[in-house]
Amino acid sequence: MKKIKILVLSLLLFVVIPVVAQEKIANAIPISTQDQILNQKVFTQQPGSTLWLDGTSTLHDYKSISNKIISEFITNSDNFVDFITNKDGAKFNLKTIIPVISLKHNKFNEDLDDNLYDAMNEEEYKDIVYELTSYKSTVLPDSGKNWYLLNTIGNLTIASVKKTIEMKAIVYNTSDGTIHFNGSKLINMEDYNIEPPSMMFGMLKTDKFVTISFNLIFK
Repeated sequence: MKKIKILVLSLLLFVVIPVVAQEKIANAIPISTQDQILNQKVFTQQPGSTLWLDGTSTLHDYKSISNKIISEFITNSDNFVDFITNKDGAKFNLKTIIPVISLKHNKFNEDLDDNLYDAMNEEEYKDIVYELTSYKSTVLPDSGKNWYLLNTIGNLTIASVKKTIEMKAIVYNTSDGTIHFNGSKLINMEDYNIEPPSMMFGMLKTDKFVTISFNLIFK
């Protein structure tokens, strides 16, 4: 039943959700000033946190997965509902770093991996970096204030090109205090000066659009 609930609520990312609580906008806590925040709480990323790319090519779809994400998740409140809804100035910040070389084809295609690394100029630009800058939260129906839709704004840097992106995510916490972030974003590789990889003397060409999805777990 839990898996069914997660699936159904994830689908709400792509439909209109009735507003059952007032939306609030919060600017994320700047990482540079985190040491000055009173009552700062740092969450630790948990095993099982994953990010993956889904794309298509002239021959087949492909998926590249990273299980070696590095994330910083800090808040200025111990209360989940407070920092998600920005109650009394409570808020959180999230920064995620994905080493490019950690992205591996789900069917262990080393040639595709190498082509992806070359396209992203991994030798010079080692990491993909996402930094949250602001967010707006809406409690999901019948969730008991444990599940929220986040409309976020943040900076995504790939191959040294930084772009401000809007992205939807679902965040929820469980009874043991674990916090989950799930979401996805369609991006155009050419926006980051990346030429879509090709193989077999151009017979296999990947599409310029890829979807970045993530499941981040903290406690």
